[in-house]
Amino acid sequence: MQTHKPMEGISFSIHKCDKNWILNANGRFFNINNNTVRLLKILQDADSYQSAHQAFIQQTSKKISLSDFVEIANQQIKKLGLDGESRGSSKLSYVKLKKILINENSLAKIPPILCTLFTPFVFYYTLFAALLFCAYLTSTTFDKIDFSIVRFGWPIGLLILSLLLHELAHVCACRHFNIASKGIGFGFYYLFPVAYSDVTNIWLLPKHKRQIVNLAGFYIECLFSALIGGVGLLLSNDILLSTACVLFILSFRSLNPFLRSDGYWVLSDHLDKPDLMNESWRNLQQLIMELFQRNFKVKRTQLAMSTYAVINISVVFFLLFYIYDTQTSAIIDLPSTTFLYVREIASGNFNENVFTIENGIALVFYLMLFRLSFKMAFALTRIYKDAGGSCNVK
Repeated sequence: MQTHKPMEGISFSIHKCDKNWILNANGRFFNINNNTVRLLKILQDADSYQSAHQAFIQQTSKKISLSDFVEIANQQIKKLGLDGESRGSSKLSYVKLKKILINENSLAKIPPILCTLFTPFVFYYTLFAALLFCAYLTSTTFDKIDFSIVRFGWPIGLLILSLLLHELAHVCACRHFNIASKGIGFGFYYLFPVAYSDVTNIWLLPKHKRQIVNLAGFYIECLFSALIGGVGLLLSNDILLSTACVLFILSFRSLNPFLRSDGYWVLSDHLDKPDLMNESWRNLQQLIMELFQRNFKVKRTQLAMSTYAVINISVVFFLLFYIYDTQTSAIIDLPSTTFLYVREIASGNFNENVFTIENGIALVFYLMLFRLSFKMAFALTRIYKDAGGSCNVK
């Protein structure tokens, strides 16, 4: 039997946030219940599994053997990633090949006065005013908008500046609530290059403050669009007006709740589901499995999460269909193109013509298709194994 300290060499912290307990384990965050909090504190304070076992029995009045207790404790440690394996909820786990471009020390030089923009009263009223102004500006000038204006010259510079301000806004919001940000960087989501700000520590904030941090990028882009639009109106400059409207329309891209963008985290925080996407898949699988069981009752939360998963799948299918419809030739030719390219590389030749936007989109198509097929095959296999009996929906 194990005699060493159960949590020896393991570092974690537990915080009470709103009505929830938040576990910070190796920079990853979990919602945990009271029973898990009690077990972890017992294990942390004990000098051996034997003493932890006795403390557990005293506090819970549950009769359990030492071997069963050790097995349960180790399972919980592994499940929460306290054994060093990568699990849990991180706001950046989906971004690959990450590279910090602006570190935490550089971000500390941001003037504190800018952080006052994220005071709740200022934030919501200013966001509302900016939305109204930009919506009015876009609706009254929509017929005159030149959407190609941001493809060249200084308008594209304003677009890039808007993207940088988006990430800086998340950092400023964190600073306002005394939460450290680990920097702003660059990475890849699937094959798409993305900028990101590492604000994972906001799980330690109450929900209403997390929502401000989540919406900070959208908020500052609206303000920036309103500023450019206001200058455009004063100068009667059509280029500035078109740029402001295009930036305002593009700002809504971050509110998509079906990609790991700001809108996803807003919905995730609202529902208190840090791992919303994966949990919705699990709920859908469970719902389908329970359809084959007797006395089955539909739970509202389970139905809502399953609906989200179905919509998410539908969005992916729509994107796949759209990509295939617009890039059919590149998708069909990609396997043979890849084979020929590898053969040329092996013979010492290098053909840069293979690196086209069309081939890149085709590769994304195959990656999305493979990932979706794998997830659905795994789900169907699990459903097939567990299904049985009949159902009675209430």
